[in-house]
Parts: sequence; structure tokens; C-alpha cells
Amino acid sequence: MLSQAMMDRVARDTMRMRGALVETLTYHARATSASTPMVHEDLTGNWCHFSERLIAMHAVTDAPRVQREDIQLQIPVTQVSWTPTTYDVVIRSDNSHWRVLDIMGGPGHPFWLLHIRRVRQ
Repeated sequence: MLSQAMMDRVARDTMRMRGALVETLTYHARATSASTPMVHEDLTGNWCHFSERLIAMHAVTDAPRVQREDIQLQIPVTQVSWTPTTYDVVIRSDNSHWRVLDIMGGPGHPFWLLHIRRVRQ
């Protein structure tokens, strides 16, 4: 099994290779729906669109979990000192707000992988 230090290096090298695809964001973390958010500024993440195949698969279900405008946000584990929850909100540099729907990755992986959806304001 690879160490967390090796996973952190993979994340750092991946973010460096992606260059212009990496974006600065602000993260509002909440432990519960009623708790006051803890604001984490100047994080960097990679915004990945879900594949057309995955979107098409979800489109034929009664309750699609992945929609066309959804994003998978990759944040290096080294930047996150809290545990993400589905009560969290991410704010992009264009001031759009995105709600966390699903969480994967984390310690033992290079990234936290967050399935996020834009919140209509």
C-alpha cells in the first residue's frame, strides 16, 4: 500500500500538470445542516465534467444522481483539514455556489472527490 506522503506527491504533480484547469475556490464546511459554516479560502481544485456515458446512464433512471451540469471537484487531501459533508458549499471564482452531493477519496488517496451541483441563486 502506498503511503499518504506518496499520495500527496501524486496530487501535487497532477495539479501542476493540469495547470490552467486548476481553479482557486472558497469552501464553506458544515458539520450539520444547522451549524455555522467554517470558511476555508484560497483552496485549489480541479473541476472535471462527468463523462457523457455516465450522464446518459443516469438519465434513464427514475431518480438520476448525476446531471449534465454536475461537476466532480478534486481537492488535494493536503489542503483539507476537516471532513467534507453533504452540507458543504463550494464557491467558485465567478461567485457561483455549488452544493456537495457525494464524497469519495480522502485520506489514503491523493484527492477528495466531491460530486457537486450548482445552487440556483
